[in-house]
Amino acid sequence: MKVISLLLKNYNIQKKKSRAIREEDLSKEERTRSEVISTLCELYKCNIHTTPCFIQENRHLQLNPARLQLWAREIVKFSKEIICFI
Repeated sequence: MKVISLLLKNYNIQKKKSRAIREEDLSKEERTRSEVISTLCELYKCNIHTTPCFIQENRHLQLNPARLQLWAREIVKFSKEIICFI
């Protein structure tokens, strides 16, 4: 019994690593994509759905995380091409 209680105490004392991604762990490009996604969510906030929507001709295309990541990746890529072109 004492061995089990000692193991449990030892387990509780050890710090558990957080699974959350911290901002300082992200690369510069990942931070930029994150900022773009935040901006897209603000710009395309939908009053009907909980997710942001791209609305065209009264039709809603919900911007799920996969679509937002794809869109952000293309925006970052395009902005790099414009900077290189200038």
